[in-house]
Amino acid sequence: MINIDEVDDHFEGVAYLNPSTRRIPASVAYLSTANKDHKQSVTVDIKPIDPRTGFQSNWEDIKGLYEEGPLCQDNCRL
Repeated sequence: MINIDEVDDHFEGVAYLNPSTRRIPASVAYLSTANKDHKQSVTVDIKPIDPRTGFQSNWEDIKGLYEEGPLCQDNCRL
C-alpha cells in the first residue's frame, strides 16, 4: 500500500511493504521529493516492522528473528 500527498512544493509518501514470505520482515518506507517534477530521484528510508509487536523497528533489533538476517539497508536510492 502506498500513500503520496502533495505538500506545498513537493510530494511526501509512505509505503507499506508486505512480503509473501515470512523469511523477510514487512517494512515501511518513507519518501520526500525535492519538487513536483514528473521525473524524480529520491532516497527512500526503509524501516522494518517488528513481527512481535507490529510496530516500526530497526534492522539491528530484529535481525536475530530471521535465519540469515534481513538483507536490507536503512535507505535505498530510487
